[in-house]
Amino acid sequence: SQGAVTLTSTSGSLSTPLTLSANGGSGTGAYSFAVSSVGTADCSITGGGTTLTATAAGSCDVIATRAADNNYNAAASSATSVTISAAAVNGVCATVAASAFMPVNGLCTTGTASAVSAASPWAWTCTGSGGGTPASCSAPNASTGNGTVRAVLSGGRWVVDEANSGFVPSSTVPSRPPGYNFPYGLLNIKLTSGTPGSVATVVITYPRALLANTVYWKYGRTRSNTTAHWYPFAGAVIAGNTITLTLTDGADGDDDMAENGTIVDPGGPGEPEVITTAIPTLSEWGLIFLSSLLAMFGMVKARRRKYSCKS
Repeated sequence: SQGAVTLTSTSGSLSTPLTLSANGGSGTGAYSFAVSSVGTADCSITGGGTTLTATAAGSCDVIATRAADNNYNAAASSATSVTISAAAVNGVCATVAASAFMPVNGLCTTGTASAVSAASPWAWTCTGSGGGTPASCSAPNASTGNGTVRAVLSGGRWVVDEANSGFVPSSTVPSRPPGYNFPYGLLNIKLTSGTPGSVATVVITYPRALLANTVYWKYGRTRSNTTAHWYPFAGAVIAGNTITLTLTDGADGDDDMAENGTIVDPGGPGEPEVITTAIPTLSEWGLIFLSSLLAMFGMVKARRRKYSCKS
């Protein structure tokens, strides 16, 4: 009798019909295959008896048989489970608009989004399924008209209210503090869903290092002055091209001044104005007068040398 027959094709995909194969069994007889249980995959044998086709993801049982020849009787395998995976689906990126804050929703049309990298541009991957190909995706940082800027939120349960957050052009900044320019405008921040009274951290990255003596100015109310006004924000740490904001719900820096799980924070970096003093230049008549003085000085020196030689 023949030795045992083993089904070697035990997994496939809805995307591609599975070509069945086996080994074992003595002799030269051909292998044949039969479905012993259609299972959840609803399998059938097609393609001349060697192709397994399924109508759903799941599994089914298949038996492989080696035909008899002049020396050996037919031999069969025990029923072997074949797993059919879902059809391969490639990841597809969604169209995401430029944003000041890291995008978190609507990143993939098809597939599952990876974590978003805090870079320029924002970048992530939409993974495929069933062996499908992942897609590399990106979206621009926000444009301020003077380069792109991005902000990353961390801390607690805080969530960015994207509809009410973003960069405001410097041309719309109200009556700037004297002696300061706002090259990147202001950043409107509205955070929600936080624990009342808790802290949120926002790291803002600019396209270049900020000038020495830059101040992060806030425009709004404070505990000491409930009329909207400019004030330097003590919770800002400026280092190179980044500013780290530590915002506390209900404290100075939260314009609604309430511990309500919402932080409203308009502000931006004000760089000191660089005042240049023009170097005065001589007029044409001034140049003529200076030339005359130099000529007279030369004549005086020449006479002194003459009298020195006579003596």
